[in-house]
Amino acid sequence: MLYEVQKPLSPSQRRKKALVFKKSLHKRLKTMQRNAGRMPPKEILMKRAATKAKLAVIKKKKLLSPELLVLYPSQLTIPQKVALEKKLSKYRSLIAKITPKLFKVVLKQQKDKIKQQNVGEVEWD
Repeated sequence: MLYEVQKPLSPSQRRKKALVFKKSLHKRLKTMQRNAGRMPPKEILMKRAATKAKLAVIKKKKLLSPELLVLYPSQLTIPQKVALEKKLSKYRSLIAKITPKLFKVVLKQQKDKIKQQNVGEVEWD
């Protein structure tokens, strides 16, 4: 299985991950610039599909109120995120089932995005 739901992170684990993420920012930015216009590997597209599947489950099962859904995921507080992850853990199999179906959608979106980026480029002889 390419996608696996992880157990909820504690606040200290979450903070540690955030610091590692912040520390690697410049490396990630250079890599993103280098890979711009290329098709990402299947694993990355599956992760994006899994994120979309999570959001679909959250909306369908109404795990967040409409006010909090607007803030999801960037502006939720840590306790809200932990509570949401606990609720989502009940729907692991559903998320795993939806993810491959959404992979096709993500793949099409990525192809369209690359096509849009390459439209503006001019080839020189």
